[in-house]
Amino acid sequence: MPEILQQPQSPDEIARIAGRSIYGTSVGLLRRVELYRLGNAWGFKFPVGATKDYMLPFFIDLESKGIDPLRPPKGNLDTLVKARACEFTSENHSETPPPEEQTENKIATVMPAPKSSFEEKLEKSPMHEIRKLCKLRGVAFTPRDRKQDLIARIVAASEGNDLEQDAPTGC
Repeated sequence: MPEILQQPQSPDEIARIAGRSIYGTSVGLLRRVELYRLGNAWGFKFPVGATKDYMLPFFIDLESKGIDPLRPPKGNLDTLVKARACEFTSENHSETPPPEEQTENKIATVMPAPKSSFEEKLEKSPMHEIRKLCKLRGVAFTPRDRKQDLIARIVAASEGNDLEQDAPTGC
């Protein structure tokens, strides 16, 4: 039978318990602001706007070396975490990759395939001409279809054929 709590937990306690279980580290129970201050006690200066996911690897690295990250060398944890002073670096978090991505190769960006002159003509033509071309080529369409979808269907239907034979003339 489930236990009925007379004094339910505060949302702050629930969030801290969830943070500890989600991140799998004792430092996961701290809030982001508290992580900034704890990082300052350890000598880390995180960029402005750094997320918990950005800051936690530094503390997890300390744990892996056998050091308790909740016991900083400079001062008491309670006074540090509750103090208002906090230091940041001048860079913005949105411009700084996370620490694990700083050393790894960056993922190549996907470049779209170059468009043919026929596709460019179709994009410039009005919708009624594209629908007319769909009828000529036997491509099914509905009034709700978007222009890009119809162009893709026309190009797919005319693979291997002469594309310019019935291209829109209004371009």
